[in-house]
Amino acid sequence: MTMKTTILILVTLISFSSYAFSPIKFIKQRYTDIQCFNSMHKCEEEMVDAFRQGDTDKARAYLKSGVSPSFLFRAVFERSYHLWENTEHNRQYKSQQEENALALFLELGGFTTEDDFYYGIKSSSLSVVKSFFLNENLRQNRKVGHDIISWHIVKGNVEIVEFLVKQNIELNPKNRMKTPPLTTLCDHPLTMRGFYLDNFDNQLKIAKLLIENGADVNYKEEMLVDSKGNLFGEAWTPLTKAIKSEQYYLVKFLIENGADVNLANGNGQTPLTTAVDGDIFSSDVFAKLLVENGADVNLANARGQTPLSIAHPKYGQRVFYYLKSQGAK
Repeated sequence: MTMKTTILILVTLISFSSYAFSPIKFIKQRYTDIQCFNSMHKCEEEMVDAFRQGDTDKARAYLKSGVSPSFLFRAVFERSYHLWENTEHNRQYKSQQEENALALFLELGGFTTEDDFYYGIKSSSLSVVKSFFLNENLRQNRKVGHDIISWHIVKGNVEIVEFLVKQNIELNPKNRMKTPPLTTLCDHPLTMRGFYLDNFDNQLKIAKLLIENGADVNYKEEMLVDSKGNLFGEAWTPLTKAIKSEQYYLVKFLIENGADVNLANGNGQTPLTTAVDGDIFSSDVFAKLLVENGADVNLANARGQTPLSIAHPKYGQRVFYYLKSQGAK
């Protein structure tokens, strides 16, 4: 008999010891445990199906029979969290489902875990978010930070953003390796997950709300650091991000509200060197806006490149000759 076989036998005997060395009793108990698990799992699925079909009474009966309210909560909110479609119909449907789930959850005395809470605070329903933010039984002193506002900006939940920015939530992260809500807003709608900020009015409304409630229009991120201590990333300011995203009216709004047109982002790119880069389709339009508002046409980036040296004629003759006409060297 090999050593491996001997150890296997000893482990098996130890496992059976609590059952008076009765393998049959041990196997029966394990079979019962599996049956109970499968039965409960089936009940959980049936409860969620009943709820989604609008049969609240049936769902309530399952919950009162022992199915955890947290299971209903997670099933509804996680599903909403992962839905990408954001048509008005889907938004209304998700909001209604979440409101009904929360009402049933509270009725039956559900207890929120950390994950439950953060799924709930990311709801697409304003009334649900308010409940999680203001109801201490749900919130339990958990922190709601700038990342939650950024989530709702990306999802286009304008009313929820309006509610959250008025709750004295920190809008300028102390850890400057993190992206603040204002810079998130300045990302291009088509590069953000979901494509939900689909009109300028909403963007400008949110920008105004953020700035009025303390968002730093000149907040500069810091470079990220990899495991070897090397710096990487862009480390944007709101202005350089809005320029890179080619959002003219947002760039204009930021400048009108105090954005420094000569402030480089964390990796050393100035607003003007960002604007004249070959990736910007309307580089001459952005360059003119910046120069007319005081941008230095000869201010080099961290690599020593001037705007004119970046704006080579083959990448865009109009911006190249515009800079030359403004004294760029």
